[in-house]
Amino acid sequence: MGWQTLCDQAEENPITIDGSVDELVEEYVRFEPDTFLPTNLQEVEVIKNVHFDPNGHLEKPDDLFQCEDGSTSSVTKEEYRHMFEHSASSSFFAYLPLYFWQQVTVKGEYANYWDRQAEDSIFGASGVALENVMPLKRFKHLRQALSFRSEVSVETLQRDPAARIRCLLNLLKVTGGKYIDLGRDVALDEARVACRSRYGSHLIVCNPRKPTGKYHFKIYMMCCASTWIAVNFRLHCAGDITDRLHTVTSESEAQPLRDELKEVATVRQHVLEVVRPTYGSRCVVNTDNFYTSVQLLQALRLKGLRGRGTVRTNSKHFPKHVMLHVRESVRGDYRHGVSVEHQMLGASCCDGNIVRVVPNADASILSTVPRRVGADTIQCAAPLCIQNYNACMQGVYRLDQTRARFSIADAHSFQKWHTKLAMALIDIARYNAYLTRNLVLPTETCRAPHRDIVLDLINDLLSGKWAEAPSSAQMLYTTNTLDSSALAAPPPVSTAYVSDTLNESPKKTCTAVSSKQMFLGANRKRRQCIVCRWEDRNPTEVTDFCIIHAVCL
Repeated sequence: MGWQTLCDQAEENPITIDGSVDELVEEYVRFEPDTFLPTNLQEVEVIKNVHFDPNGHLEKPDDLFQCEDGSTSSVTKEEYRHMFEHSASSSFFAYLPLYFWQQVTVKGEYANYWDRQAEDSIFGASGVALENVMPLKRFKHLRQALSFRSEVSVETLQRDPAARIRCLLNLLKVTGGKYIDLGRDVALDEARVACRSRYGSHLIVCNPRKPTGKYHFKIYMMCCASTWIAVNFRLHCAGDITDRLHTVTSESEAQPLRDELKEVATVRQHVLEVVRPTYGSRCVVNTDNFYTSVQLLQALRLKGLRGRGTVRTNSKHFPKHVMLHVRESVRGDYRHGVSVEHQMLGASCCDGNIVRVVPNADASILSTVPRRVGADTIQCAAPLCIQNYNACMQGVYRLDQTRARFSIADAHSFQKWHTKLAMALIDIARYNAYLTRNLVLPTETCRAPHRDIVLDLINDLLSGKWAEAPSSAQMLYTTNTLDSSALAAPPPVSTAYVSDTLNESPKKTCTAVSSKQMFLGANRKRRQCIVCRWEDRNPTEVTDFCIIHAVCL
C-alpha cells in the first residue's frame, strides 16, 4: 500500500531536476504512509481509528472466490458422489433406526411401540411391534451404555470438559466439508441444543430468550449459504484449542494458531477458529451483530477471507455519521461511508427498524429489497450489501429447522449430558447427509422428501442393507499417507460397489444375498422367485435377493 501511494504521488507530481545529474546524491528515507494497514492479528487489536468518507465510492473486490464455471454455489466432489447414492451412508449404530422411527411415527410412551398395537383391535390390521425387532430391555441397555469414551481422568476433564465425546466432535469436524467444494458465501451463527442435565452444568449456558430452551448447549457453527450444509463448528466450553483440534489438524498447525489467537478478543477467537478450514479461500463470512466488527473484517482479510454482517449501535470504529435514528428516519432512508484504505463499507438503512451493516466484500451501490407491508409487497431502497446479507445469512437457521424435524435429541431426555449432545451431533450428521444427497440425486417431487429419506434409512438399517453403503475407503484418523500402489489398487469398499482406482467413483454391480435375511417369516411370499412366478410355475422360496434390482431369483 505504501509503495502504491508513493508511485501515485510520482505520477501526479513529476519531478523536475535543475542542474547536472552528476551532482545528485542518492539518499534513502523511510516512507511513512498516512494510513497504516495491519499485518497481523495483534496489530488488528490495537487499531485506533478507521476513517469512513461519506462521499467515497467502493468497487466490488475482483478476487472473490468463484468456481471454474463462474458459479458461486457449493457442489459435491466427484470422487465422493457414489457415497450419497445410498441412504444408509449417514449412520453407524445398529439401534439408531428405532430412534428415527419414533420421530417419524410419534406414539408417545414405550408401550405404544413395543406392546400390542392399538390398530390391531380397532381396524383389524396386523401392526408391527418393535419387540420383534429388538426387545425393549435390550434397547434400554444400549441406550444406557452408549458412550464414546467411558474412562476419562479428572485432569483430562479439567483441561477439556467435552473429552467424553471429543472423538465424535472431531470426527464431524473432519467430515463436515470433506465431500463438497464450498461456494463463495458461508453463514456463521450459534446453534442450540436444549438440555437440563445437572451433570453438564460446566457446558450448559442459560438464556431465557431462546425458543429452543432456557438451558442449552451452545455450538458456534459455520454453514454453507447456498446448500445449508454444516461445514465446521465449535462447542462452547472452556478448553485449549490444541485439544479441540486434536486429530483434526496437525500439531504444527494447531500450535501456531493457538499462539496467534492468544492476544485476540474472545468473540473474534471463536470466529477465527470456526472459519479455519476456509483460510485463503477468498470466501465471504456472513455474521450477525454478536460477532461482527470492523476489527473482525480486518482479521478475516489477513486470513484470505472477506466478511459481511450487522453491527450494534456501540460497535467500535463504526462511523457515527452513518448511523440513522428511528425517530428521524422513514422506511427507505439510508446512509453509507467508505474506507478506501481498508476496502470497507459502513451502511445504515431504515427498514422499519434501523439496520447497520459493515462489509468488505460489496460495492457501495444502491439496490432494492422486497418488504411486506400489510397485504402488499413493496420494493424498498437499500444498499447492495443488505440485499446480499439477507440472501446469505440463512444457513444456520435452516439447519436448526431441518434438524429439529426428526431430531432424536430434542424428543428424548437423557440424564447423561454427553448422550444428549451425541444424539444432537448424530442429527447434524444425518442432516448433512440428507442435504449432500440432494446435490447428488435429482430433487424428488414428493410432498415430504426428507421424511422419505429417513424412512429409507430406517429400512436399510433394519434390513441389513446398511452393510452395502460405500465409504471413502480411508481411515479418518490415520497419520500414514497412501502411496501410489495403494491408490492404484484400493481395497473394495463394498460388494455392491467396485472401482479400479481410489479417485474413480465406484460403479454398482449386482450383489446377491439370501432372501431370508431380507424378509422375515411373515413375508414368505416376497421370497418367491420372480421368474418362476412369471412363467406360472410353482415358485420356490429358497432364493437370492439382488441388492441393486430388489428382486428374488
